[in-house]
Amino acid sequence: MPISYADACTTILGDPSAMLYLDTCVFLDIVRSPIRESIDSNSARFAQTLIGKTKLSPRTLWLVTSATVETEWAEMVIPPAIEKNKDPNAALASD
Repeated sequence: MPISYADACTTILGDPSAMLYLDTCVFLDIVRSPIRESIDSNSARFAQTLIGKTKLSPRTLWLVTSATVETEWAEMVIPPAIEKNKDPNAALASD
């Protein structure tokens, strides 16, 4: 749920704990982990652990991102089945 920077600061300062800033690649890695050998297959489980830390009382972690992530996600997420079937050398051949 998007909120303003000012509201985010007020909320975090009202319940201080560690903060982890997430970029688009973090989310893309989780989605792509089943089909990419270079991404740890435990990514989704690690993400669930982090989410759990945001729900503790008292909270032990804030997960923060920016509005840019929503835009980048829409532009870059490729369904894993489509990506799996893409020729990894196609981009190299077009250069």
